Amino acid sequence: RAVEGTMPGHTRIDIIQSQRRRRVEAYGPLDFDGRSGEQLRAASASEASLANLSDRDRAVQKALRAAHAFAALGLSRQEAIAAVPGAGKSAAEAIEAVLGPRRPGEPQVEAARSRVKAAGEAVDKMLTQDAFGVQQLAELFYVLDEEEGIISQQRAAALLAVSPGCGEAVASGAVHMRYQAVLSGLSATCPAEAQRGWEILREAMDTAGRPVTPVWVPPPEARGVEIPAALGLRDCKRPRRLVGLEIASEVLRIEPGSSLCLLLMTDGANSVQPKQMAEAVAAHQGRPKAVATQLAAVASEQLKGAKDEKDPKEVSVGVLAAYFSVKALEDPAVHAEAEAADSKKRKAPSTEVVVGPQPGGGLPNRIRVSHILLKWEALTTHDPSARRAAPKGRLQSDAEKELLKLLQILNAMPQGTPSDAKKLSAKFAELAKAHSDCNSANNGHLADLGWIVPGQSDKDFEAAAFDLAVGAISDIVISQRGAHLVHRLA
Repeated sequence: RAVEGTMPGHTRIDIIQSQRRRRVEAYGPLDFDGRSGEQLRAASASEASLANLSDRDRAVQKALRAAHAFAALGLSRQEAIAAVPGAGKSAAEAIEAVLGPRRPGEPQVEAARSRVKAAGEAVDKMLTQDAFGVQQLAELFYVLDEEEGIISQQRAAALLAVSPGCGEAVASGAVHMRYQAVLSGLSATCPAEAQRGWEILREAMDTAGRPVTPVWVPPPEARGVEIPAALGLRDCKRPRRLVGLEIASEVLRIEPGSSLCLLLMTDGANSVQPKQMAEAVAAHQGRPKAVATQLAAVASEQLKGAKDEKDPKEVSVGVLAAYFSVKALEDPAVHAEAEAADSKKRKAPSTEVVVGPQPGGGLPNRIRVSHILLKWEALTTHDPSARRAAPKGRLQSDAEKELLKLLQILNAMPQGTPSDAKKLSAKFAELAKAHSDCNSANNGHLADLGWIVPGQSDKDFEAAAFDLAVGAISDIVISQRGAHLVHRLA
């Protein structure tokens, strides 16, 4: 069931109004006016986006939507690289002439004046100290502008003079050799600009060093970010004090002996109905990854069906799922009896042979499991136990969706009797032989991994496998080898 908001406290409208007030108060350094739909971007406004404005409005918007001091002054890449001390003051005076005399009731224009003045002073300070360093810094800023805020691997590699996919160590060494001294010197004069340069270099280092594999990035027209009530706008690369402390809270009591699935969904999943949520939660009880994958797929399909061809804007779909269970209250007498029995058991000498460590003290020493492994193309780790390479073009999301379909087949089988358990294991083996990318699919009629002990396998795989009851099937598990479904046999 969906939880309705009935608790006293801040409503969503209260929070939206508070956010708007905070945006207006922090207006000066921002590139939006606080209205709904306005966006922050990592790149400065392009000339094309300002083409239909008057000279005055263009100067205002260029200053307010500038990602760095050079763009706020209206300097081109070539002008910034060729600048000499005093260029910042000259550019600021030219913009002041375009803005004209002050008029009451123009907060945007006043914010632009303030931004331009600060940018002119910052540029002249840096030029006075290190003209070559300013050239290096300007190059970083304009590369990000030209790349529309998300630098490509080819451009990042060219910037650092390394090969694409060179690895983190090589990319880090290039950054240290080319930029360490320059930015360290400028940080004393203009720490904000130097810090932004380091942030761009971190992005370039990560991008240039990663393996050369296809990576989806949003198109340029979809790279703006509306100011949310959340932290972590990493791609904006400009810290903003925009997150307030207002908390909208819901309190729901979970009765002892019951469980609850909490779903957090983005606006892109608004079309998912409560009935569809309930069906997914019931079908995959205790498997939050499967629930989230199924609901995200449902939301994506509904968006495709409802998409207006005249409005090509992409919508992000995200679903987080978590299960919470509360143990039933124990009878005090029964609890005392169990404690006494456990105490006697601990005093008795143990003759059990321990195989491997026992994580948590309550997990089994060893288990027998079967699994279905699906790999995707971007995995680069060598896997000696792989049955075959991943199909060309398969993404991690594709592997998860395929496992979800197999899990739905297994969930539909009868369960509850020893005969049903045998049929479930046989069906799991059949699916493993047909779909799994692991050599274990060829191991006997159960297609199993045999007996495993703690510390033998990937830690994420083990965490899921050792937590299973005999006969149970896991959630979708992601490890270094790929995506798994795990079935515990014994």
